[in-house]
Amino acid sequence: MRDADTARLSPGEFLQSQRFAIILWSAIVAAVMLTAVFSVDPAYNYPRLITDQLLYYMKALSFVNQGTTAAHAAVNSGPFIYAAAPGLLRAPFIAAFSNFDDQLRAIQVSNIALGIILGALSAYIVSWALPHRYHWLAVSFAYATLLLNPVWVTNMLSPLADLPYAVASLGALIALNRMIIGTEAERNSRVIKLLFVILLAVAFGCRYTAPVLLVYGAVLLRQARADRGINGASVQRAFIAVGMT
Repeated sequence: MRDADTARLSPGEFLQSQRFAIILWSAIVAAVMLTAVFSVDPAYNYPRLITDQLLYYMKALSFVNQGTTAAHAAVNSGPFIYAAAPGLLRAPFIAAFSNFDDQLRAIQVSNIALGIILGALSAYIVSWALPHRYHWLAVSFAYATLLLNPVWVTNMLSPLADLPYAVASLGALIALNRMIIGTEAERNSRVIKLLFVILLAVAFGCRYTAPVLLVYGAVLLRQARADRGINGASVQRAFIAVGMT
């Protein structure tokens, strides 16, 4: 039965069935976070732009102004070694605005958009472990976590790596799943394969642990082949394990 075999829902089917819950929670997250961004003076964030946030910003600024990510912490020092991808992803907003406050707010707004996307991706993965009738709980859990977890709130207000890494890695995981246990068209889709490669590359640029996703893919592929089908119980258990992870 469809309700019992929740793993068979494609991303499109999940979004279609839960569109009202996703739209509602997206509006709530956007309203709360945008209010926080535009009601607080940007100077509030100045002392909080330290370590990772500052280094990513300096990488982006160096790329925009000099065309290289070899940023320097001081004039008389060599370039510091640090992941550049989180800064590069924010470079367009730095290039678009000359004022630092405007740059920061543009980054924050883009982070909120990423957070909303992350909520939908997370909800879809959590739904793998739930019957269809409880998928709305997966949506509520995913988006409520964004608002109640201070780590994600901080990530939406700062140019950190966790948010783009999470979006890219979960997107790559979902694409990998469709490549292995999706419909025949999905398994043969060059678009999905290209999307997986791009998302995995972005995730790897943010965190070098991204290739661990390939372990999940290997487990699912092995189980799918062992069961000689898409609906085997062992594939379902593997889905639930990955979803709960």
